[in-house]
Amino acid sequence: MGPGIRWFFCLVLLAGLPTRGSTDCAPAPHIATGHVLDGLKVWTCPLGTVWSNGDRVHISNCDDDAKIDDTLSCVHVNITTLPCPTDITQQFTDIEEPVDVGTSSKYLKCQGENKWLSGRDHNFVHCEEGAWTIVSDMCDKGEGLLVFCMRATWGQVPVCISLMFCVIRLK
Repeated sequence: MGPGIRWFFCLVLLAGLPTRGSTDCAPAPHIATGHVLDGLKVWTCPLGTVWSNGDRVHISNCDDDAKIDDTLSCVHVNITTLPCPTDITQQFTDIEEPVDVGTSSKYLKCQGENKWLSGRDHNFVHCEEGAWTIVSDMCDKGEGLLVFCMRATWGQVPVCISLMFCVIRLK
């Protein structure tokens, strides 16, 4: 190694909850809007509301496309809704054109057969107080990053834990 060049090793832990199949399904609220994206049935509530679990987007695991988890409803949130710019502000490489989902979310997918380093097929960004949320993930281009994923449980809840090892060269 020459002078002024440093190598850093990093370990990034990415954890996420897998989607669960729901056996307790009910018709989606009439004010909710359904979208089909890459075979996923995605539901959003109208502007100024969110799902009762706090999420802005719900991916239904029900067999009937017109139904969602029976514990969910659209609830009003007391926030000032500031519009977001049309384009997301976070710069990504190797993603397809973001798809509008409802009035305040966008669906993000890596190009081709690539997946996000977290192992997910997709991510969402949401408009909050006039700015798009940030995604702490990137598309895996297969450039030497080692990603290991293992299944574990946290209490009664199954989780997926991904460990990413990388080497960063700084000049």
